[in-house]
Amino acid sequence: MTTSYLIYDFETDGRDPHTCRPLQVAWQRFDLGLKPIEDPVTLTIKPAPDRLPHPRAIEITGISLKQCADEGLSDAEAFRRLHAEVNRPGTCTFGWNTRRFDNTLLRFGFWRNFVPVYEHEWSQGCDAWDLIDLARACCALRPDGLTWPTHDDGAPTFRLDRLAPANGIDHGDAHDAMADVHATMEMARLIHGASPRLWKFARTLADTKKARSIACANQPFVHVTSRIRASQYCTAPFAMLADHPIQKHVIIAWNLRQDPTEALDADVDTLRHRIFTREDELPEGVCRFSVKQIKLNAAPFVAPMTVLNEANLTRLHLNLNDVHTYDTLLKQHGGELAKRLAKVHDDPFEKRTDPDDSLYGGGFPSSGDEILSRNVPTTPPTELHLLEQRFTDPRLGGLLRHYIARNHPDVLSDVQREQWIERTANRLKHPVSKEDLSWSDWCTEVDQAIANAQGPTLNVLRELRLHGLAIGANVGLTPDSA
Repeated sequence: MTTSYLIYDFETDGRDPHTCRPLQVAWQRFDLGLKPIEDPVTLTIKPAPDRLPHPRAIEITGISLKQCADEGLSDAEAFRRLHAEVNRPGTCTFGWNTRRFDNTLLRFGFWRNFVPVYEHEWSQGCDAWDLIDLARACCALRPDGLTWPTHDDGAPTFRLDRLAPANGIDHGDAHDAMADVHATMEMARLIHGASPRLWKFARTLADTKKARSIACANQPFVHVTSRIRASQYCTAPFAMLADHPIQKHVIIAWNLRQDPTEALDADVDTLRHRIFTREDELPEGVCRFSVKQIKLNAAPFVAPMTVLNEANLTRLHLNLNDVHTYDTLLKQHGGELAKRLAKVHDDPFEKRTDPDDSLYGGGFPSSGDEILSRNVPTTPPTELHLLEQRFTDPRLGGLLRHYIARNHPDVLSDVQREQWIERTANRLKHPVSKEDLSWSDWCTEVDQAIANAQGPTLNVLRELRLHGLAIGANVGLTPDSA
């Protein structure tokens, strides 16, 4: 049972939550009426020694890497403190777009620092939630009481730095972690006050069983998600087609804004092509099939069709006759389509070779490995190598070597030190994420950013360049080798 809210936010060195690292994190605890019950906390975190912060991320946040290096906590210490906070019994942890970004960052931070990854999402009355989809739902279904700013084309925007000022909330420092916590809290209060019933309902969706009871009831349901165009208020009726063949708490559903007739006759290859190919890469006159995977254990906003009223239907440009017709088609002829869609989605998680990236796709560690992992943070550095051979999951042995290299490099053997240098150099030259820059591209882009910058931004970019060149030099890379 929820007894408090912990609103939090990260500022990071990149855009991909699977690989980027936090430079700052802030949080504050509130009671269920959203009144503060503890003082706010902001932590600065040392930059990672084995990755290059993206120049664009540093431009946006204005964070000083020198200050982070001089004053910040280690990555391990920061995530241990976070783990203690988010796992306090009865804590609902949320922020703005946290399920898609911050919570993933949180998971990978826990993973590489040997603290339990998922407990904050289910254990001791805790859960991980998100405010942004509730905001989208309010805009689409219960818009009264808030101001909803729009893009130039008239579609609503759900950027916190637009929504907060439009509703009289001071958000002058939009890329400071505590400023985002404050703005999220104020937006939460507005939504809670304007739509208390919708808030209460949305909170129940953190329960996977509740979300499943709505989405898997063999009848259309409303789903609100960023995967639907903002011009459609990120909202559409859906029909469940199948359970995901691999992921336990994921279903495959059809967006009932679209006629499913073509999909009913399509083979597996055609389905795959028209589901996963970008719209602008398809031939003229051919559209993507509106198939979506819905993660029922990620607090999705799903609701019965009865949530729609006449005003909603007009605002959302929904025709219930079409919805009924398309749903009937799927009920009558969707059985074979469901089987083909299961084949389309039967690819397992991409397996990553680097243990830092391999949280997903390798299964859950055994109970014995879980117990052993909990000993890592308290084991004396000189004895950590003794744990490596005791892990049965091969990912954890490699992860422990990386943990030692980041936190206790002085205890590495000569061979281990050379392996760490080789691994880091390869990672800098060939980054795992498409959102990260290779060494050569980073050198070029940081110089261009400096040439175009001025004032405080110029100073933090110069610090970034010095920081990145030092990381490269540590593994034998220079600007000339770019």
